[in-house]
Amino acid sequence: SLEGLPKKIGGFYCNHNLLTSLKGMPEIVENSWDCNFDCSNNRLKSLDGLVARRVGDFDCSNNQITSLKFGPTETMGHYDCSFNQLASLEGAPKKVRGYFRCDHNQLRDLEGAPERISSKFNCSHNQLTSLKGAPKVVLRGFDCSHNKIETLEGSGIEKLQGVFSCFKNSKEFTYEEVSTYISKNCLPALD
Repeated sequence: SLEGLPKKIGGFYCNHNLLTSLKGMPEIVENSWDCNFDCSNNRLKSLDGLVARRVGDFDCSNNQITSLKFGPTETMGHYDCSFNQLASLEGAPKKVRGYFRCDHNQLRDLEGAPERISSKFNCSHNQLTSLKGAPKVVLRGFDCSHNKIETLEGSGIEKLQGVFSCFKNSKEFTYEEVSTYISKNCLPALD
């Protein structure tokens, strides 16, 4: 239980507990880069109760979360929602200044994914059949391996820098297919 905690705090770490709810959670002071929130490795099914809208790093990985609704709308660092039961990325922030991990979930598409990620994007080990809804800008690498992807077309990726990993999918893409797709559709990210 989170009852009895101070009303405002600078960061919050409640990872590796048996929490089933975030109700009663204190408000996070939002004026610091180190206002991190980590509720990973619990038994959470929802982010309901989270009052932080702007955080540094956000980690809700290794839970049973089915929706990012109620999650922070802005992260000044990393966002990790991997190893959950997400079927959608609706509710994710539009911009992530660190990496974004949504690997090892039940995603069938990337609708709702952040539009801009300043580091790596990992959507591997899901049930994706395409990259529709993918972030427009990824600045440090994109991993969509271990899915059911059959085409790279229609992803909407505009700028990509770093390694693009798409192995172990329904279609095994050749190096030529990947490099041709990237050169035709993605401007190199220089910013």
